[in-house]
Amino acid sequence: MSDSSVQHLVFVRLRCRIQAETPLRLPEFSGSALRGGFGMALRKTACAQPQRSVCGDCLLRRQCVYSLIFETPVPENSELLRRCTAAPHPFVLEPPEDGPQELPPGGELDFGLTLIGRAIDLLPWFLLAFEELGRSGLGGKVGGRRGRFRLISVRQGERVLYQQGKLTANPLPEAAPSAFPACGSLRVLFHTPARIKYQEYFTERLDFHILFRSLLRRISLLSFFHCGQRLDDSGFADLIRQAESIVTVSHELRWHEQERWSGRQKARMQFGGLVGAAVYQGQLAPFLPYLALGEALHCGKGCTFGLGRCSVEWLGQQEENACKK
Repeated sequence: MSDSSVQHLVFVRLRCRIQAETPLRLPEFSGSALRGGFGMALRKTACAQPQRSVCGDCLLRRQCVYSLIFETPVPENSELLRRCTAAPHPFVLEPPEDGPQELPPGGELDFGLTLIGRAIDLLPWFLLAFEELGRSGLGGKVGGRRGRFRLISVRQGERVLYQQGKLTANPLPEAAPSAFPACGSLRVLFHTPARIKYQEYFTERLDFHILFRSLLRRISLLSFFHCGQRLDDSGFADLIRQAESIVTVSHELRWHEQERWSGRQKARMQFGGLVGAAVYQGQLAPFLPYLALGEALHCGKGCTFGLGRCSVEWLGQQEENACKK
């Protein structure tokens, strides 16, 4: 059964705090190191056949926690992504924002973790993986080895879910707001590079309908594969036409290039995208739930690394006039 509402798409936003036990060195954008280290630690923790180099022919592929979280296979005879080998992953990492980090022993830092749909119930596996990553080491080598750390707490807002090695409370699922302020203009800010494709190419001009198409695709796939419900797509064509009528008042987005090391491909890869802000004006009400989900779930490619993190600001008339100048 399909549904046009997005209220069933649930998630939890968590803040994890770690404490360095040995000198810990992280690059300017640590999302790649954090995600890669987490993947290896999760495989070490959850994989029943670690001698295999790939998951594709494993008998446990569709029951394995590692495969579900980090490979996310497309079910046989799936209604969506039939020609793809993997679906969007049910988590988002938000690395520290302060650039390169040099933590001495005892130093602490926070990073964000968002779990989506059925991954919420797998929180203990994420915790075990981060504990293992702390023992194995993270980031650049100092004195010949990567920095070790201890996971000291995980919070959801003011609620402490994990502390001193124990899960003390269960996360409370969140959903997109159902009510929004009346507004004709808003500003979308991208805090980390947004890698958004349109007509097969990464775009450097983010008109509203391109942003909406990207959000709609991501939200639809996460809903189908991780929340057990396919969105009713009968009205999507009309929504896209409406999105094309939204005016770009101000476009202050720029392409920010960066690199990441791919452990799987043993090579450095370009990993750039758009950062900055754009202001849009028009009949925005139908799109607000999708934008709200974009704030939680990110937008574009590379979201599990922390890319595409955005926030939305509602604009008053005075701010709107200032943007037009």
